[in-house]
Amino acid sequence: MRCPVLACYGSYSDLAAQAPVLQALLPDCQTRTLPGLEHSVLVDAPRLMRSYALAWIRENTPRIGTEACGA
Repeated sequence: MRCPVLACYGSYSDLAAQAPVLQALLPDCQTRTLPGLEHSVLVDAPRLMRSYALAWIRENTPRIGTEACGA
């Protein structure tokens, strides 16, 4: 997959250790680790997740739908 990807993990989530693996598999993957949170980052920190998501969308909108995504 060549599309930009945003992956967010709580620092106490069992999946947080997978962030480097995901970045190795998806070279255009940006990861965020939210300190003090577990798996449910969307429920536990909706405002922070919103700010991360909106910033990521602003940064990546010109690239989405282009050949960078395999379109």
